[in-house]
Amino acid sequence: MGMNETGKSLFYYMNKSLNISYIEYNGMGAFITCIEGVCQDSSHYWFLFTNGNFANVGASSYYPKPNDNITWEFMSLNESKFSGSNK
Repeated sequence: MGMNETGKSLFYYMNKSLNISYIEYNGMGAFITCIEGVCQDSSHYWFLFTNGNFANVGASSYYPKPNDNITWEFMSLNESKFSGSNK
């Protein structure tokens, strides 16, 4: 996904280039629920990581910078990357 337009959110790029589903929350922005047909369920969700760290904002509030490493992980709340454990 090319992110060469300045001032655009990650959500903008995702919505333009990928098949995504989302829920819009007033004051919080878009919460990604499906990416390319892989959808959240009662125990697994999509989590955004930027430059190796859990993002404290959603895709609609994140504005990529050159050389950012952006990844989405489909996992449960108990998995090590989110909980901070070193398993």
